[in-house]
Amino acid sequence: IVTFFVATKVQAQQPAFDQPAQPESSSFQFSKRLKIGAELISYRYVEPGLIEHVGVLYGANAQLKWEASEMIYGVIDASIVAGKLNYNGALCDVESNACSNYSAKTDDVIFRITHRFDFKVTEQFHIFAGPGIRYLFDRGESSGFYTRLGLYLFAPVGVNLQIPLNDDSGLIFDLEYDIFISGSMESRLSEVNSKWSDITHKQGAGSGHKITAGYEFNKQTANPLQIALFYESWDIAASNYETLYVNGQASTKSYFEPKNFSQSVGIKGLMTF
Repeated sequence: IVTFFVATKVQAQQPAFDQPAQPESSSFQFSKRLKIGAELISYRYVEPGLIEHVGVLYGANAQLKWEASEMIYGVIDASIVAGKLNYNGALCDVESNACSNYSAKTDDVIFRITHRFDFKVTEQFHIFAGPGIRYLFDRGESSGFYTRLGLYLFAPVGVNLQIPLNDDSGLIFDLEYDIFISGSMESRLSEVNSKWSDITHKQGAGSGHKITAGYEFNKQTANPLQIALFYESWDIAASNYETLYVNGQASTKSYFEPKNFSQSVGIKGLMTF
């Protein structure tokens, strides 16, 4: 016991420079994880039996990846696309409910942002989940149109598969299911008639899907590149009924947002910085 005590005391009195320096490490980093690029989509929005919007939208995409450990990381993915769509359907009078066939152009914007928490099951197979927001803007060119603003909260969950082809390239497959949490659609009827109130419909049911297949190359260079094809779809149930107010007074008319679905087929290119 005495021998052990002496040895321990001597060891404790060794100068600090005899101890090897431990490198400082950070468990959280963003280094070399920013991707920026462009995307182009063919978009279709349908309210069955009522209207259809069809056209091409284009815009930008950005992804920022952070790492907490070798097994756990996250990706913030944001995209915005805009353009003119062809509107085919009916134009209806709010007070008389009279409708007539109508075709026109509409200005549309779709913004989407998700934060995915990824868990690396193996080097190639990952699972993810997280929150997401989808924002829609729609406005027709005619005086009979009004602005429509949609906001949806959802949770993307799914799997990601990364298959290396060689040291410089690989394939990426992404399967995502979007769990609908809540949504709303605001119709600014006051833009058509100042006597009418704007209406916001609550939408409580729906779902989405997104499938992506990509090819990543030049991975050994300072700026790796990625090109990907993707398909995205949404199905939203009919909303609740809301009363129309005229001159600030409740009218006898109530309206709802019809069930609808949308489909997007697109291509995007990204560069890592």
